[in-house]
Amino acid sequence: MKRSLSLLAITTVVVLGVGCESTPKKAASQKIGSVNQVGTAQALEIGAYQGQLSVGELQTYGNFGIGVAENLNGELIMLDGEIYQSCVGDELTKPAANLQTPFATVTHFSSQKSWPITNSMNYTDLEKLLDEQVINPEHVNAIKVTGTFDTVRYRCLTLTQNYVPYDQAVKNEHVYENDNVKGTLVGFYYPPFLGELNFKRYTFHFLQDDARHGGHLVDAKIRSGKIEMMQLPNMYIMTGDVQPPLVSPR
Repeated sequence: MKRSLSLLAITTVVVLGVGCESTPKKAASQKIGSVNQVGTAQALEIGAYQGQLSVGELQTYGNFGIGVAENLNGELIMLDGEIYQSCVGDELTKPAANLQTPFATVTHFSSQKSWPITNSMNYTDLEKLLDEQVINPEHVNAIKVTGTFDTVRYRCLTLTQNYVPYDQAVKNEHVYENDNVKGTLVGFYYPPFLGELNFKRYTFHFLQDDARHGGHLVDAKIRSGKIEMMQLPNMYIMTGDVQPPLVSPR
C-alpha cells in the first residue's frame, strides 16, 4: 500500500509551507536548484528504518544523491540517474524499482563551480578545502569528486530490525578498503543550522568507476581529480508514516 508523504519546503531557515504528496511532489521533483530529502537523520537515530519512498519514485526527484535501503539493508548511491545498492561482500547491485528507502537526499546535478585536484590530499584536507570553496555556507551544496584514489575506505550497513538504535546498528557495519582505484564521491554539504535533519556537515558515498564496488565513505586519500559543486537554496523534506515507539529505546 502506498504511504502518504508530507512535504516541507525550506529556503535557508524560513519554512515556506507544508503540503501533501499529490500537489507539490511533482513541482519539487522538477525544480532545478532544489534538494529533495526523504526522512530525517533524527528518525534514523531512534531506529525508524521502514521505507518511505521507492527508489523508482526517488529517481523522479533527481539524478544525483545518496541514501540507505529499508531496514539499513545497504547504502544507496545515485549518479547520472542510475541507482546502486551496496551489500555485504563489497558488491554493488541495481536495486528493484520497488525497493524502499527511509532516508535519502537527491538533486538534479548541474555543476556551478569546479576546480582540479592537483596535489594528493586526505579526507581531512578535502573537508578543509571544501569549507573554503563552498558556494554558500547557508545553503545545502551538492558535491561531486571524480578522480584517482590512492586509498578509499567505505562501509555497508546490514539488515536491521526497526527500533534498534542507530548507534547500535552501525556496530554491525562492514568496512572495505581498496587501493589505486578510480571513482566518484557523491555527496552533500549541509549547513549546521539544519541540526538533526542530517548527521553531519559533509556526507559522501563512493562509487568505483566499474560500478562494482562502493558504499558510505569512511576515509580516502585522493591522488588527483576534479571537484564540482552546486548550491541548492531550496530544500524539500518528505516525511511519511513513521511510527516511533512510545518510549525511546535509548
